[in-house]
Amino acid sequence: MSGLFYISYMTTWFECKIKYDMTDEYGKSKSVSEGYLVDAISFTEAEARVHKILTDEIPYSFIVSGIRKAKIDEIVFSDLEDIKWYKSRVVYIDVDEKSGKEKKTGHVIYVAGTDLTEALSNLKDSQSTLMIEWDIDSIGVTRVLDVFPYTESEREIANQEKEQ
Repeated sequence: MSGLFYISYMTTWFECKIKYDMTDEYGKSKSVSEGYLVDAISFTEAEARVHKILTDEIPYSFIVSGIRKAKIDEIVFSDLEDIKWYKSRVVYIDVDEKSGKEKKTGHVIYVAGTDLTEALSNLKDSQSTLMIEWDIDSIGVTRVLDVFPYTESEREIANQEKEQ
């Protein structure tokens, strides 16, 4: 298994959809829609970051056709090529000390993998240090093509702008 790394700090993720028209190998115009996850402070900043990041990567003129907040508790990255993003729901099982009853808490984790087997393995590795019982409630491939977290310097700048 290659290097995995995780992001689980308090952050706000936005799922951004972009659309553009491209010409396929037969010369026919084709409309393309893609999804990306962006770490941002606001909807406006999410749109600006998507434009800034993707302008050099996508050779076509595109528009941001939709932005929504995404409830994500953790992201498990992989440094492998040709990955897909899988959305999983993990249930943490704990016992309430006062009542003795079992308490279940759900968490949404996006995990990278070249296929479902690798994504499951990466998810299990990311949860292996937990001291409580947990179970995978669901996992499935998403339409997200890439995830753009803040770099430390971007996070500092965004926090400074937010305070002004």
